Amino acid sequence: MSLNRRTIATLLTAMLIMAGAAGLLELVRTPTPAVAQIPDSGYQREVMIRELRAINAKLDKMTKLLAEIRDLQAQRTKTGKPTRRVRP
Repeated sequence: MSLNRRTIATLLTAMLIMAGAAGLLELVRTPTPAVAQIPDSGYQREVMIRELRAINAKLDKMTKLLAEIRDLQAQRTKTGKPTRRVRP
């Protein structure tokens, strides 16, 4: 069974048309609806409280560091020693 060029061209054209139609149907088809989850407000609050506590701990460290720097500056000012600039 030999196929000539015209038959092969016809088969390829039919395959392209079918692939195009399948692609169009895929675009038109409605997506599956997403199943929404009911938010757990208690868990959300718990997570927020944990995050806020972590932020407060970091702020406490920063406050202590800044107070220490302030005290060192005041001490150097009283003793008359020049302050040294620390490069980041």
